[in-house]
Amino acid sequence: MKNLLYSVIIFVVISTFVSCDSNEINTVEEIKTSKTDKLDKETDNKTTNSETTNSETTNNETTNKETTNNGSNENKGNNIKTDSNTKDNIKSNVDVTLYFVKANTSDYEFETEIRNIEISNGAVAKAIVNELIKEHERNGIPQGTKIKGISFANGILQVDFSKEFIENMNLGSGYEVMMVYSIVNSLTELSNVNKVRILVDGSAFETGHVFYDKPMSKSISPIGN
Repeated sequence: MKNLLYSVIIFVVISTFVSCDSNEINTVEEIKTSKTDKLDKETDNKTTNSETTNSETTNNETTNKETTNNGSNENKGNNIKTDSNTKDNIKSNVDVTLYFVKANTSDYEFETEIRNIEISNGAVAKAIVNELIKEHERNGIPQGTKIKGISFANGILQVDFSKEFIENMNLGSGYEVMMVYSIVNSLTELSNVNKVRILVDGSAFETGHVFYDKPMSKSISPIGN
């Protein structure tokens, strides 16, 4: 009887021990599983954040490229800058071809001169006209003439002079035409400029010899045409 009692006690103790070990093992496995799940979640979060960052970076780069391309497209087809009155005054130098009337000859002929001139903010057309005005003795542009405005569209460069262009003009018909075409020919040397229209105070003008109401193309011998 005692032996049977001892056997029962030993069985109960062993069963309890095994049950505890099993619970501990299950607890350890649950902890390991929990840690593994946590690591997996952190990895997923990192991957998601990385993908989001990469996506945002790609989108930003694409947006920047599109913005740059749009800015470039806005300037295509019109590379003649006419206005130098901007906030920044950026100076640079360019070579241009200027037309002057040959002196000491009975024939009306041009002579050309390649000159390096300073321009402000890329406004080369304005710089050319100002250079011609300074050289009025070589082309007949009336003294006191000022530029009121310059514009460019569809291959036509339009120059608007002050009233002195008419009021101070004292030229014969032949030399007058040569004077006008010294301006036209100098400006049509620029890329994309096909014709030049000259205005005075915003309107077409007449000198008593010729009515200048249309854009003019380059002409090396305008007197004979």
